[in-house]
Amino acid sequence: MVQPLFELSDLYGINNLADQVKVAESRRVYLLKATNVDIDDEGMVKRRLGQDLKLSASVHSMWANKAEDTCLYMQSGVLKSLSTAYAGTTLLSGLSSDARMVYCEDPAGTIYFTNNIDIGKVVSGTASLFSSPSQTFKVKMKPGQLIEWYNNRLYTIQGRIAWHSDPGAPTYMDKRKNFTQMGDRITMWKGVSDGIWVSATRETGFLLGKDPSEFAYMKVTDSGAYEGTAIKLDGEDIGESQLGTVVLWTSAEGVFMGLTQGQVKNLTWDVYQPAYESVRGTGIYRSDRGFGQYVACYELLTGNGAIDGWGEFPKMTGTGYMAA
Repeated sequence: MVQPLFELSDLYGINNLADQVKVAESRRVYLLKATNVDIDDEGMVKRRLGQDLKLSASVHSMWANKAEDTCLYMQSGVLKSLSTAYAGTTLLSGLSSDARMVYCEDPAGTIYFTNNIDIGKVVSGTASLFSSPSQTFKVKMKPGQLIEWYNNRLYTIQGRIAWHSDPGAPTYMDKRKNFTQMGDRITMWKGVSDGIWVSATRETGFLLGKDPSEFAYMKVTDSGAYEGTAIKLDGEDIGESQLGTVVLWTSAEGVFMGLTQGQVKNLTWDVYQPAYESVRGTGIYRSDRGFGQYVACYELLTGNGAIDGWGEFPKMTGTGYMAA
């Protein structure tokens, strides 16, 4: 009769910070490496589900809204929507083919998109680019590398400048005053109920206030979010409905959760930090077999690792991680 050498239960995920001997001696059981497995809320290891090819195409910048009724992506300069039958429908052509598209949605269900070159919206399945207003001193909202909806305004980020629309008028802005400038390239701009979580490359802070005229900045951490890894969740998604909207992001110090009033939690501070230096990645929320996961992938820096200037981003290597 074959007997198992040992049994594992109540696993707490990966620990890549402690000495391997210390990990082995710990009362809590950690893994040093995990490939193609999930760890559920009860600490049990399960094989990750397989995958089926649904769409064979060269695509990028895929995004889906929380209601799960809209999925958008880019293919050869065309903005498309993906149906539940995995059929693509063209929404808008003639866009920059390789530029990374980002998205956000307002409470009414309008989806806004930009790729730092183009900017537009999707309303009831119809996409269009913003047009220029005719009012004096008003200009079309500027495109950006990030986009966010907060307190009845649309925000777009260009380098270290955050542009904001006029209230209730997301397609245009006053070119004389509708901006907030940070000290470095902005890599995260995500709103919660009473302010905005913002990273400027090498630090993360909180802009407390409902309107740009009353923003008060407080520094919170000494690391900036990897651009693209920040996502917003409802507290109920993580079993904490009283928290309201929260923001999750990845930085060189690990995975963080930002709450209201500038409160922050480093969810992995004593067990996990990214193994490689990076500046940009992507993040999603994944619900699988009854438990939720924050999933992030990040690009590796190449060459001497310098990020000043941000001209060319390194190629995506496929290296990443998953944190429950």
